[in-house]
Amino acid sequence: MKILSQIALATLLTATLATRAVAQDDIRHATTLWTGTYFGNSATVEMDFDMDITAFNTGLGGNTGGHLESNLPGYLTNLSVTVTGASVGNGTFAASDYYYFVIDTYGPLDYSQDLATLGNLADFHLYDHTYLEPAAPNWFFDADGRNVMITDAGNNDGDHVLLTSFVLTPVPEPATGSLLAAGVMGLAGLAWQRRRAAARSARA
Repeated sequence: MKILSQIALATLLTATLATRAVAQDDIRHATTLWTGTYFGNSATVEMDFDMDITAFNTGLGGNTGGHLESNLPGYLTNLSVTVTGASVGNGTFAASDYYYFVIDTYGPLDYSQDLATLGNLADFHLYDHTYLEPAAPNWFFDADGRNVMITDAGNNDGDHVLLTSFVLTPVPEPATGSLLAAGVMGLAGLAWQRRRAAARSARA
């Protein structure tokens, strides 16, 4: 009876682990890449952040196409922006270097795909505090409607970079590691108690 109770406990722990992992799936880690190749320069901007896609869709008025702008961090948390290879504006920047962000979509976003390659992502940009030096990479108007930033918006003389990749991946549940370890320990303990019970039966 005791062993059956332990099996039930281990099963419950495994189910809890799976449930928590599914719930955490709403949180995605976004990795975006902006490069200057199209404009003939070697600048690269890497932007990383976490986002809750459920809240994001709500802000867009439903994932059917819309407009969303918000102060930072807001919808984008753990924001990090790194500029390399630029003629000016190289460095690493955080949410405190920006004021707000804007996103416009023409239709539903498939978060399992590279958003930069989908026609539904009309606009995605950050707007910096342009009075800061060095200025963070910032939105730049492009007459052809491309997602373009400039690496030094403060002086407006940086390199232009084009959004080439926007990929989202699930963020692991922070407690997942602890739960998994507990589950392994529980199963190991269950196996030990089974062997101990078998040894007792053999001696009897």
